[in-house]
Amino acid sequence: LLASYKATAPWSTFASIDATRQSCIYFYVNDENYYRIAQRGGTLTDSSYLPTPTIGKFSGWDKEIPVFMPNNDLRIFGYVSNELIFDGIKYLLHPSEQLNGKNLAKRAEMINIEKELTSDDTQIDIAASIKFNNEYYPVTAIAAQAFKGQTVIQTITIPTTVSTIGEAAFKDCSSLTTIQLPDVVTVVSDSLFENCSALTTLTLPNGVTTIGKCAFRNCMQLSAFPISATLKEIGEEAFANCTSLTTLVMNDMTNLETIRKNAFKSCTNVFSLTLPLNLETL
Repeated sequence: LLASYKATAPWSTFASIDATRQSCIYFYVNDENYYRIAQRGGTLTDSSYLPTPTIGKFSGWDKEIPVFMPNNDLRIFGYVSNELIFDGIKYLLHPSEQLNGKNLAKRAEMINIEKELTSDDTQIDIAASIKFNNEYYPVTAIAAQAFKGQTVIQTITIPTTVSTIGEAAFKDCSSLTTIQLPDVVTVVSDSLFENCSALTTLTLPNGVTTIGKCAFRNCMQLSAFPISATLKEIGEEAFANCTSLTTLVMNDMTNLETIRKNAFKSCTNVFSLTLPLNLETL
């Protein structure tokens, strides 16, 4: 995609300040359609005007949109990602991009389960890479809510290439018992395993620094508190109603600084608790 803005008339009339004092710039996209960028203080506030390619999905622009109306012609290139379904799973394939000045290598993101699962689909294996047009795209991310509500799944295999897992990706997977997070994952996102009532154990990667809000809430079979030496923060209600937890040993977690409110709410069977000396917020 190519978004073009020219400072000369009549193009310049496509720039305006609306009633809420948001700056609006109208671009022609591929010299056919125009799309509006509405922002306040340089922050995009209206995503409903993002361009919709005929094929694929809009990924982003190669440079930041200006905060103020430019006095010169402006050309901003946009990238289009392709969707592909492999073995019943949808992936989004991102090309090599320079988004807002950041160079990003080609990569794939697991989006969701497209096929209807049956009682035989107890194990799901996420591909390590996806081949498209004779190129391989390593799978580096799992989207938010990717597996949400898939109650048949018991085991999910995640490739070691995945470094980012979105919020609530495994929420309400009530039959999930076995999963291993890759070593490159550093954040257990909000509600990641919420209501995974069959999950019994989980080993955190060594580099995890944050357990998000409600990450393990209502994991009632979770019997061992996951430990990471690099952990800095445990979010609000992260382990709420984990009624199978009996001991919370954190004295060796020397980097742990913050435990948010109600992190262990209704963990009614905990009889032993040790906290690290450097804990700052409880």
